[in-house]
Parts: sequence; C-alpha cells; structure tokens
Amino acid sequence: MNKTTNKVAKSDLNIQKAIVSMDVKVSYKDIYKTVEVLREKGTTAVRHLYEVMNDVYTVYSLIQKRDEQKLLKSKTIKQRLNKLADEKNIERSSNIETALVRYVFGGLERRQVSKYAIAIKNAYKLHAKEIEESGDFAEWLKEIGGLTKLNSKPKIQVRNETFDKLFEQKPLATVKFDLGNNNVSNDDVCLLVCKKTQDGIIVYGVDTNDDRVLASSKQAIANNETSNSNNWTVIEGENKKVAQLKAKLKSLQDEMLEFEKEAV
Repeated sequence: MNKTTNKVAKSDLNIQKAIVSMDVKVSYKDIYKTVEVLREKGTTAVRHLYEVMNDVYTVYSLIQKRDEQKLLKSKTIKQRLNKLADEKNIERSSNIETALVRYVFGGLERRQVSKYAIAIKNAYKLHAKEIEESGDFAEWLKEIGGLTKLNSKPKIQVRNETFDKLFEQKPLATVKFDLGNNNVSNDDVCLLVCKKTQDGIIVYGVDTNDDRVLASSKQAIANNETSNSNNWTVIEGENKKVAQLKAKLKSLQDEMLEFEKEAV
C-alpha cells in the first residue's frame, strides 16, 4: 500500500469512527480525502454504467434488426428473459427493452428501469444512424448530454401536447373583452392577471411568456382533473340563455298586445 492510499484509508477509518462517536477527531482534510475516494468510486460506477448501457444497446439493436428481417423474434427473447427473471425473483416485463434492462441490471427500482429502457428504445428508434456513425453508443450518449437529455421531449412537443390536452377539456368560462394592444393574436395562449368583482372580472395585465404559460397550463390540467368544474359559470352561455328568454318574453308580450287589440 502506498503512502497516499494509506492516508486515505486512515481518513476513511476516522470518518467511520466519527459516525458513531463524537469523541473521534475529524479534520477538514479527512473530509476532503474521503470525498475524493467517493468521487473515484462514483466516476468508476458511472463509467461502468455507460459501458453496460452500450452493450445493452448493441444487443437491443441487434434483436430489433433481426426481428425486422424475420430472422429472430423479439417476443420469443422477451418470454425467455421473463422466465429467467422468474428464477431470480425479478419482475416480469411487457416489452423487450424493459426485459433486457431489468434482467441485466437486476434489482433496479421500477422508475430507473423505465428510464434506461426508454433511453435504449429512443436511441434506436430516433438516432440509430447517428450512433452507427459515431461507432459507440456510450460516447454518443455522453456527447448529447446523457440519459435525461435523450429521454426529454423537445419543448415545442411538450407545449403542443399540453395545450392540446388543456383544450380538450370543458372550458371553465367564456368571456369577451378587448385585450388592447398586447401583441396577443387569435389562438394565442396567454395568462391574465385578473381581479374578480361583483360586476365581473377586471383584467390588469397580460403575460405571454411561454415557460410561465406552459407551467400554468400544466397546473390547470391537474386542478381540473381533481376539482369539479361544473360550478363555474359559462358567461357567454348564460348571456345567450338570458337573451333567448328575453326574446321569448317579448314575443309573448307582442302576442298579448295583438290579442287585446282584437278583443277590443
């Protein structure tokens, strides 16, 4: 054992003792040296993770290509992996990418399995040519920003999907007013700073920031799904109903006048 390793080992031993006893002296150097040891373990673990992910991607892409050529059936391989998983008390999987990840990585929790499996699937489905040209899945993955970047949807796609979902819901209210010169066109989505009064709603400002509009739209969807929106008054609908009743009443009054004239 060299001097550096010995010092680190002693620092690590001090840290372990200090966890159970306040009497053990721990210096800043002990902390810093221990963190360096942990960093080495952490970077090694990440490096190994990417290496394994690289191999899993290689196997997955091979299975998919052979399945497309009708030389192998991914369904058959998935069934076999599920049987092997049963023997090791590993949860079964409904698709080949999840079956591969779950079996290779063993006891990962479900969310992590899903993250890795989606990454493998997205990489092959959307970026197979780029990865093939790169020559190494792991290096390509690092270059684009890692698993999270690979799994994240483009902002415009998230925006459109969110607004589509919001607009599929029943409107809580419909009001008509002129926003003035606020650069808001028809079909634009914006936030209004409003105050509710007895006479109606007063609008004090308009916010067209895309991030804030998107965040509020997501929250609105969540709120609508957990609350009863039937208590809201649809103003335009109520106005139409009142107008129809008034028209009907006027029609009846006109008929009464005609009846009275004929009676006289």
